[in-house]
Amino acid sequence: MLRATDVSSMEPDDARADARTDVSGPGAGSDLTPPGAPWWANSHLRLGLLLAGLMAAVLALLSARVGLFDLGSGPAQARAAAFAPGCPGRGAPEVERIPVANLAALRNAASRTMPPRVARVYEMGTITTSNLWSDNQPLGQSSSSSLARSVPAGYEMRWWALDREGNEDDVVADVLEFATKRQAEGALARAASTSCRRDAAAHAGHFPSDARHLFWINPDNAREWDVLFVRGHRLYRVGDVPPAYPPARGPAQRTLERLGANATVEVLACALPGAACPARGLSARATNLATLTTSPSVQPSTSRTIARAQARAYARAVNLRHYDLPGMAEVAPERPTEVRGYWEAFVRCTGELRSTHAVEDIDSPVFSSRGRLQYDVVVSTVAALPSEAVANGYLDVLASARARACIAHSYGRLLLGRAAERNLLRVARISATPLPDSAPTSYRGLGPYRGTALRLTIPSSYTTRRGRHVQLPFYIDEFAFAYGRALIVLTAESVSHPFSQEDEQYLMSKLVGRAEANKA
Repeated sequence: MLRATDVSSMEPDDARADARTDVSGPGAGSDLTPPGAPWWANSHLRLGLLLAGLMAAVLALLSARVGLFDLGSGPAQARAAAFAPGCPGRGAPEVERIPVANLAALRNAASRTMPPRVARVYEMGTITTSNLWSDNQPLGQSSSSSLARSVPAGYEMRWWALDREGNEDDVVADVLEFATKRQAEGALARAASTSCRRDAAAHAGHFPSDARHLFWINPDNAREWDVLFVRGHRLYRVGDVPPAYPPARGPAQRTLERLGANATVEVLACALPGAACPARGLSARATNLATLTTSPSVQPSTSRTIARAQARAYARAVNLRHYDLPGMAEVAPERPTEVRGYWEAFVRCTGELRSTHAVEDIDSPVFSSRGRLQYDVVVSTVAALPSEAVANGYLDVLASARARACIAHSYGRLLLGRAAERNLLRVARISATPLPDSAPTSYRGLGPYRGTALRLTIPSSYTTRRGRHVQLPFYIDEFAFAYGRALIVLTAESVSHPFSQEDEQYLMSKLVGRAEANKA
């Protein structure tokens, strides 16, 4: 397809040609070509040829633009795609063309792959066969769609799917309809080939029957798992692109994730028309995706209690892991919360709550990083409280000015006592200030969650061995939100300057995603 730059690149030559022919004075407009000069030296002839070439380029560009804006009524994308000689995509059968009104059937087929309460569509539209290799964006239906008489009989739906790690998988479902079953099977054979695909591997799948599994590095440099199969005149594809693996993960974890990705595309593909998968043998729990329920994971009715083992498993599934903080070292293991100051000091001080006794509360491993006059410590805590009302009541108290004053007083007594013991640190008055909304918006669009956040600023100083007086402020940021009866807290302690706001938001999004994605 011609590009606009092809036309603009002609402009300097046209300008120079005009400058040579647009002469003033005697003889202007006459043929100034020297006698005996070759035909291409004639200025009038050269100008005419350049103008003719320019007109042809403009017409070609306009034709191409019509193809872009009429929802596929121009040349099919597969014929325009640049496939290297010998690549399977070159010469692949092209999908049929159908009336715009018939797209609804293809769209409905693709949408069957989306699990309820897990998926969030971000893109959908028509595609052609070449998308099986290019992963180009589908062409959405614009306001001009009513002008299109026909469109390619291919439809793609892309959506984000929450996984149990609190991340989002990028999932795609394609339905491509061909004129004959033979063409559909020919397209499948080509699309399942590893030729002209980076780091590709293919094998026969267990489900659906006669399906082909394909792993490859797609054009966006992401790891993608596909399952493809044919039913009648239609070729179906479901693809999963999990989040990039953190570098701290080992081979065993990556193997589990690969198995989960394979299971994910199989389970989703089995929801497509004609997949005919067995009722047993497939489990959503084998996939990477979350299995969200109607109510929050740890929000049972008041008549139902939650077992400690259940609460403990939930807390460990939600808490931060070493690969969430690749730049920090793990200095203490995950364990039940021992220091009750974070949970009950202000309760006794304010008298606004009777108790914050938890069914189970677990601290994540403690992570730290150290630099010159800089020290960061991060830990998360997940507590399953007796009821949702108790969790919400805790947040109400924590957000109050009286609670902030109590917490500042408690920390002041603790730090002053330690400083007096060591005779090294001088601590000034501690201040507690509220921070902006602490929890990201709910994945399911229900939020933002009820949350609160505060920062303790602790001005301090010490004297070096050489007698130099050094100012050394401490910061303690606490972010808390409630998910049903669960109370989830991120604590970041820093020296010299507050913990990175960008890192705090990232870690909070992890905790929110995992809170939703896991079941107690």
